[in-house]
Amino acid sequence: MPEETLTAHLREAIVAAVHAPSRPRVRAVVAGFAGSSALPGDPGRARASHALARALADLGIRPERSDVHSDVEIAFAGAPAAPAHGLVLIAGTGAVAARIADRAVAATSDGNGCLLGDACSGFWIGPQGPCARCSPPPEDAARPPCSPPPCAPTTSARTGPLPT
Repeated sequence: MPEETLTAHLREAIVAAVHAPSRPRVRAVVAGFAGSSALPGDPGRARASHALARALADLGIRPERSDVHSDVEIAFAGAPAAPAHGLVLIAGTGAVAARIADRAVAATSDGNGCLLGDACSGFWIGPQGPCARCSPPPEDAARPPCSPPPCAPTTSARTGPLPT
């Protein structure tokens, strides 16, 4: 998504969440973005940070601290009892699984976005279309059903701190 479009969407979301009289009192902002990682120099994180800063400034919000994290990091940070180790599974329009160690993303499986991966996510399943052979009619029960496409996303190591 172009940065200008992202900035406009963020402005719209902030306007809905923070009424104008409250905006000058905002002191900290933490945001989670799909496609952003804690890896040094990550372009997704840099774009998200810049778009968020512009949207906040456009609305007169000047927080003392503003942090951008991945959706995986935000999901894990919101877990009950704030664990240090665990697993995160995000399955919806996109798909990612991650292992968390010492509040840092230690490894991920997929989560590469709809253009590069997200195998078996809602976005991925839709274009596959219905498979007429998956449920053969009773009169054609001898025909073997088709197999769904394999769901075998790749795994990659990632590291980075989670918000505390």
